Amino acid sequence: MGNRSISSAAALSGGVLAATLLGSSVAWSDDTSLVEIVVTANKREENVQNVASSVSVETGEKLIERGQTGLADYAAYMPGFNVSSQGTPGQSSVELRGISTGTSTSAIGTYLDDVPMGATSGWVNAATTLLDMLPYDLERLEVLRGPQGTLYGAGSMGGLIKYVLKAPSTTNLEATVGAETNHIDGTGSAGYAAQARVNIPIIDHALGVSVSVFGRREPGFMQNDFNGERDTNESKMYGARVAALWTPTDTLSVKLQALTQNIEAGDAALRQFAGSVSVSGSALVVAPTDPLPKYHESIAFGAPYDQRIDLYQATVDWNPGPVSVVSATSYSSQRSYYQVDGSYALGPYLGLFGGPGPGLLAYEGFFGLDKFTQEFRVLSPQDSAIEWLAGVFVTHENSTNTQGYAPYNLNYTPMTGAIAFPNFFYATLPEQYDEYAGFADITWHVTDAFSLGAGGRYAHNDQNDNWFVQPGPLVNETGDVHLASHEGVFTWMADARYQFSKDLMTYFRVATGYRPGGPNSPIAGIPQTVGADKLINYELGVKSQFLDHKATINAAIYRIDWHDIQLIATKNSLSFFANGGKSVSQGLELQTTYSPISALTFGFNAAYTDAHLTSVIPESNYLLTGYQLPNVPKQSYSLTADYTVPITSAWKAHVGGGYRYLSPQWLALVESPGPSSTPTVRAPGYSVFDLNVSLRNDHLTFKAYVRNVANNDAAVNGSVQGLVTTSGATGNQQVLEAFLPPRTIGVGVDYNF
Repeated sequence: MGNRSISSAAALSGGVLAATLLGSSVAWSDDTSLVEIVVTANKREENVQNVASSVSVETGEKLIERGQTGLADYAAYMPGFNVSSQGTPGQSSVELRGISTGTSTSAIGTYLDDVPMGATSGWVNAATTLLDMLPYDLERLEVLRGPQGTLYGAGSMGGLIKYVLKAPSTTNLEATVGAETNHIDGTGSAGYAAQARVNIPIIDHALGVSVSVFGRREPGFMQNDFNGERDTNESKMYGARVAALWTPTDTLSVKLQALTQNIEAGDAALRQFAGSVSVSGSALVVAPTDPLPKYHESIAFGAPYDQRIDLYQATVDWNPGPVSVVSATSYSSQRSYYQVDGSYALGPYLGLFGGPGPGLLAYEGFFGLDKFTQEFRVLSPQDSAIEWLAGVFVTHENSTNTQGYAPYNLNYTPMTGAIAFPNFFYATLPEQYDEYAGFADITWHVTDAFSLGAGGRYAHNDQNDNWFVQPGPLVNETGDVHLASHEGVFTWMADARYQFSKDLMTYFRVATGYRPGGPNSPIAGIPQTVGADKLINYELGVKSQFLDHKATINAAIYRIDWHDIQLIATKNSLSFFANGGKSVSQGLELQTTYSPISALTFGFNAAYTDAHLTSVIPESNYLLTGYQLPNVPKQSYSLTADYTVPITSAWKAHVGGGYRYLSPQWLALVESPGPSSTPTVRAPGYSVFDLNVSLRNDHLTFKAYVRNVANNDAAVNGSVQGLVTTSGATGNQQVLEAFLPPRTIGVGVDYNF
């Protein structure tokens, strides 16, 4: 449902035009014939135009061409998909069809090939640390809107983000190298990126191995006036991947891969305001005032963020006939560290807790996750009257969440004695999460034109937490408190498809999804667990191609009824999670392309999303119903144009551009005034222009791009700390907004051997 605040959430080309322009599903060859776009949304390879749900696809090649390098960029030209950055790579919240999160449990699933990524439970901040991959080894990105609980399980009730990486080839020797330099408005240095990939067929038609490395440095542009530091928000992303494909027989393939990706961000890019004014009496809504100069902040401690993800995966695909058997095994680990400034709240009062006087306070946290998953599934042939698949899934996750305050004197020397770290406040929460699930899906082709589908999944999870709080000046109670929860959930789907012709299909789909519950904080007098929240999605869609396959229009209308929503409740001045309300989200999504000639393609996407709370329990009655859910623009649309023209017999030039608009959005849930309420801000709508050009032949590509041409600094996320608290360290109020990345200009070159 949207995080209550940024910092509090952290504390707790050529002749073939680019496929799937604007997230659609069409590419055109030189003779304007249709190129089929294959996706694995239903865990089978199939044409996206035959999938009975709303799916957007984008190729890695197109993302690189546009200069898009992260999840927030990828969402820019996909309808109903909104990513709200928290100011650094790797930290963002995701909303699909208005379904967002009000807890740290993600409502959107993330897969890398056949592997679910990130924590399933809510104690590892999974909702704002979704996998955020660079595009350099990416074959395509699939975004599935609506609940995907039947095939993809817990946490995918709002939809699914699926990264599909390039597969090794057993026949072709391939190599690619590339480099780029870029400049961001406000920075004093240049950024750079480099990537390389080689594929070697070790045994012709039997064994291929690919190795890739990639890295990117974004220069910093923020200046901290409090301590004089410049370019504080420099960030680096880098990693490597090794993959092997072994096909000993025509019926057996084994794919192995190991991947690592690192994020090192020195600080969050947040716009800071020195004040705010109330703009509503019945709702706690404020408008920021007196902004600090552009790209300036004044805080005692920055907000760095480091993340490392490692993945080891083995997928076996055996097709002995008449069925296929797939085994997907993975082990992944994730380590995340963050810091935020806590001086504004407690710094002036450290003398009351045993310190020598007022001081500075850094809040630090560490999240760790070790995750093992195993899935077996059996699939029938795809050319039979009845198609089916069935499988089992298990995940075992060990995680930890460690948080603490580190007090400092005003000269940045650590305080000593009873208040020294970790005595002032230190807490750790190791957790074990186990889930076992079985699922099945069946499609009956009643006639050549009409088919019916149905599926179901039952999942059971056990969660065991051990909560430890260090006794100290801030917290007197301590203990190793054991918390546990056990929960079983059934999800299902049903659909009907009618193929009017090979170029026109309509479908109706009903599907359910859920997000797991779990233990609550160990506070006396509150419920010890919170249950799963669930939703049901009704969707009517049409997928069409016409004008001799030169145009595509895909559209869907939907309604989502969301109940038992996990919300923050209050009782006797205590805050806790509860199944606290109901919500409805309804809207329209449109994806179109038109290619009047093979060299030119236009695209138009649009989404209308009406998503709001309809009721809340008494313990959550500070939340107001009827207001649009946070980080969900009610209207959004985008337009693109791509033109490719031959320059000589060997060289071709490409020019592309895009425009996108998002309507105003709330940056947090709207609350009524109260002693524990948090103000919110209504961010204005904004527009963004992007441009890209390239010149290429069979081996060499020169490229350039400009993102955010007009240098719009619109807010995309934000927080107001408490009731607009003035920092005791800096004298400024903690009214913060994450904003669109400044204008970025990049030039690069790629060479394919």
